[in-house]
Parts: sequence; structure tokens; C-alpha cells
Amino acid sequence: LGANGPFATGAATNSGVVASCSTSNNDIWFAFTSTLSAQLEVTTCGSTFDTILTAYNACGGAEITCNDDVATGVCTNVLNSRIQFPTVAGTTYYFRVGDFGTAGGTVFLNLAYKFTLEMDQSAGPFSFVLANHAGVPAAATAKSRNATACSAVMMFDGCTNACGAS
Repeated sequence: LGANGPFATGAATNSGVVASCSTSNNDIWFAFTSTLSAQLEVTTCGSTFDTILTAYNACGGAEITCNDDVATGVCTNVLNSRIQFPTVAGTTYYFRVGDFGTAGGTVFLNLAYKFTLEMDQSAGPFSFVLANHAGVPAAATAKSRNATACSAVMMFDGCTNACGAS
């Protein structure tokens, strides 16, 4: 998890796999085995070319999700890509990064689990508990923070919640 790369795509070739969200040329592939049953976000933020990012459930398997260009504000370069999908612990997923053009360049593959936090009033004020996610360490299942600026449900990146607590 985290930032992976940089990887150079100058010598990449076209695998012939067609993504549902866009046509692409030269591509490179990555494999990732999830350690958690949780929402996974994968981006190509930081890459130097127009990427198309696709996830598959097996090598040569079915497409899970695909993205060509991210929304403004997700990455510095809107020509980078972002996908999100639920994973199952112990399952291997395959990511294809394709080049919309033919120039290639440097690619980064960034992975982060996303969790929903729920406010648990029974545990006292400002206590947040991770919703049931298999594989989450017990130490990471509860955080107490001053939540005056936070909502009752927020996204959780690794060990930092939306209020900046760690």
C-alpha cells in the first residue's frame, strides 16, 4: 500500500486488452493481494502521462472497474486515473495502466484502503469505531478525537482520519 513507483513505460507494449472506459495503447500490469476486506482506492496520481487504470478479478479475468481521467482536485494532473472498489482479504487483483497516447512516461500506482467511521454514542462523546472490516487490527478499530469539525461518517485513510488524527 502507499505510493509505488516510479515505473518507466517507454518499453511497454500493448497487451491487446480493451478497457471499458477508454481505448489505450501501451500498458503495464500490477498484481496486488488484499490483506483486508475493505474499500480500496487506486490512483495513478503523479504519473507523467494520460493514464487509463483498470482493475481485474484475475489475470485474463473480468473487469471490475475502469477510469480514464480523474475529477478535478483528486490528482494534480486530471489526466491521471482513480478507481475504487471493495476487496476481499486474500484475493489477488490485477491492475492495468494503459497509455491513452503513445508517448508513455513515468507511472506511479498509489493504493489506500478506505474505511467508513461511525460515531458510537455508547462509547462516550467523540468516539469513532470502524465499521466491521475483516482483517483490521484491534488497535485500529477505535479512535477518540474532538469531533466538533467532523461528521459522524467519514473516510479513513490508513491510520489518519478526516480530522487529521492518527
